[in-house]
Amino acid sequence: MRGPSARGALALAAALALAAACDRDGAAVGVDPAKTTWEPCEETFECATIRVPVDYGAPGGATIPLALLRAPATDPESRLGAIVVNPGGPGVAMIDRLVAEYATMRLAFARVFERFDVVAFDWRGVGRSAPLRCAGDAFFEEVRAAGLGLETPADVAETERLAKTLADGCRAAAGDAMLEGLHTENAARDLDRIREALGASKLDYLGLSYGTWLGATYATLFPDRVRAFVLDTPVFASSTDNAGRIERRAAARDAALERFFAACGRDAACPFHGGEGAPAVARAFDALFAPGRARAVGGLSAVDAALAVTGALRADDRDDFAADLAAAEAGDVTALRARADAAAGKRADGTYDGSIEALVAIGALDLPFAAGTTAGDLGARLAALGSRSALPASIPWALAIDWPWRRPGPAAPISAPSAPPLLVVATRHDPVTPYEDGERLVEALANGSHLLTYEGGGHVAVLRSDCVRGIVAEYFLDPSRPPASATCPR
Repeated sequence: MRGPSARGALALAAALALAAACDRDGAAVGVDPAKTTWEPCEETFECATIRVPVDYGAPGGATIPLALLRAPATDPESRLGAIVVNPGGPGVAMIDRLVAEYATMRLAFARVFERFDVVAFDWRGVGRSAPLRCAGDAFFEEVRAAGLGLETPADVAETERLAKTLADGCRAAAGDAMLEGLHTENAARDLDRIREALGASKLDYLGLSYGTWLGATYATLFPDRVRAFVLDTPVFASSTDNAGRIERRAAARDAALERFFAACGRDAACPFHGGEGAPAVARAFDALFAPGRARAVGGLSAVDAALAVTGALRADDRDDFAADLAAAEAGDVTALRARADAAAGKRADGTYDGSIEALVAIGALDLPFAAGTTAGDLGARLAALGSRSALPASIPWALAIDWPWRRPGPAAPISAPSAPPLLVVATRHDPVTPYEDGERLVEALANGSHLLTYEGGGHVAVLRSDCVRGIVAEYFLDPSRPPASATCPR
């Protein structure tokens, strides 16, 4: 185990135990870093497990395991600390992702990985941390074939049936206490236990997509424990009406599609009606995904079409996406189905990774629908979205309507005026998360956080921009210095 000497670790453990004896809500909690055992795992990594309360209001009650994975700094002599990484979702298993993508990440952030350990954890209910297993693989095949667009009374009834099946399965698998405790505030308290396990007085954190909401929640609860926080592709989840958020996400997706139509329409080399002008590309796209059309040419459901299109826009890979559309127009939806499989969490062996059920269970607590909302109500709102509404925008949120569990109290509004400035990175043309969410998050934090704008498309800017990666690296190395620029070009 790399880090402080044994004597230093024990002293730090005692100090942390004293500081953490009472959490902000008065609950006695804490993790002793001297008793956190890191073992070699996954060939080149280190793994540990800590236990956290199911209910932080009852710390003496039931606990669940939280799985951690660490890649030690490549230059331990100049080590500055550990950066905890969360990719969002919610529901994405970060441990498996870090194992698969560490080599690429290390190349992209060489200077940072030299001086920091990189730590992944699986959110409670996800991956290796007491994962929810509410339904079998056949259920998710049903979901992908269902009418989640809620266009007809039969679609509404089918969606209500699937939602009840999922909720019943979750209750049987996990119980009410666990399902009430999956909200982001508890995940933020878990994140503070991770900080303790690392023996750190302050936390360094990289949150992507929904991981930004986790980071902002942590800064709200524990502002004095923040060192360097990077929140890339911000989600502003402060809402009591998820239907409105679905509408905003649909608008962001459609705006990204319009950019694709324009780019393809003026480029004769674009595989999907290239050079014919944006209106012609849009007409061809709408014809391909008109109700029943995609299924007719290859058995692709409307849900799968929406998953595939959103996945392609997230990746911002115009040429590959255009080629996939051209193949589908010719009757081959293999590539689009592969995109849908990836988005739905379907593995190569045909099993599902649990990300859909975790997304629903966590999102239903953090992003509830307005009281009294029915599947029919959501269907009516979706019908008014416009020309792209043939691609359901409610995936998989329609399964969370009338979810039986609610968090025990209102979430603390995001506000961290005493925290040091965070680095918030927002993508101008993000197809999933509106750019305005970044502006709203910086305003809510109210601590002088920096807003870095990536003037491109796709989802998660550090995946697409050397400029963004450079600014992020400099910030982690010295968060007291403001970013060198407020914008990065596409």
